[in-house]
Amino acid sequence: MENVLSFDIKRVIVDSTVDVFDMMLSLPIQFSEERKTLAGNGSLVLGSIDFMGDVTGIVNIQVTEKFARKMVSSMLDMEIDQIEGTEDIQDVLGEICNMVSGSLKSGLCDAGMVCELSTPAVIIGNDYNHQTRNMTRVEYFSFLFDDHLIMVDVGIKETNPDVSDAAIVGISQDQEDSDIFNYDMENSVINSVSEVFDMMLSMDVKPFGGQTGPIVSSRIIGSISFSGKVLGRLNLHIPEGLAKQMAGTLLGMEPNEIEGLDEVKDVVGELCNMVSGALKSDLCDKGFTCKVSPPSFTTGTDFEMELLNLTRHETFFFDYQNDIFMVEVGLKKSEEI
Repeated sequence: MENVLSFDIKRVIVDSTVDVFDMMLSLPIQFSEERKTLAGNGSLVLGSIDFMGDVTGIVNIQVTEKFARKMVSSMLDMEIDQIEGTEDIQDVLGEICNMVSGSLKSGLCDAGMVCELSTPAVIIGNDYNHQTRNMTRVEYFSFLFDDHLIMVDVGIKETNPDVSDAAIVGISQDQEDSDIFNYDMENSVINSVSEVFDMMLSMDVKPFGGQTGPIVSSRIIGSISFSGKVLGRLNLHIPEGLAKQMAGTLLGMEPNEIEGLDEVKDVVGELCNMVSGALKSDLCDKGFTCKVSPPSFTTGTDFEMELLNLTRHETFFFDYQNDIFMVEVGLKKSEEI
């Protein structure tokens, strides 16, 4: 069996990306050996898919919104000025991510590193950064179509055997046939968030029942994907000020003593791990056995994140001393099981 250090990521990603853009979009892109960046190019669109199993990791594909509209125009055979809103952009980039990630998954599985893919998430905005930390390998690939740049990033690491997954046996047929719509998501999320924040941070958080909208200030989103008999994603949306307060509480520091966001991401990532772990355990108890990905992080002030191709999508708001944060969960039963 190959390992993550010897596996030829470049060959798989370059070949599959060029083939997918040609086959699906009729856009002949060229691979560039030069490391490039899309920073400073206005509104950017990023599609992201996690994979988990013997290896875990992430595939990100990022383009400008201008080129994303050209992609939609080519795929759907419509004029660019006919494209309204961002729904078609999300769908097209999500499908491209599925296909490129699917090729990587096939290559990894053929090399003995069996893994499964999550559903895609798409981020659109003018000011954000998306990152998955603590990967063994991170590779960056640049492609060009005329003067348009396409960036594909891959992070990967081997996974330690998950004892909790191995212990899940003897699931009854009734459990296997459970309907994801009957799953008590609200109770599971509220209980796990309350317990985790109390245990980790001694913070008494309460469900917030008032009227509110998405968190649009400077914020950190910690994200974890589920894959197995159920697919999905959990996003923890926390305003930056509150996230620094949480990090300060855990690290014994004042929020204004925290420089940068590395420590904050560590704390948010651990919160994500624990909340998603509790949700995963509950899902497995109900027959929806699954694995979880490492956390990824999106930070910024001007962006939107959409979760694609999910049967259920719910948001839950919580209050800590008049600061509001949000937990977003999307799930669907896997069609492959």
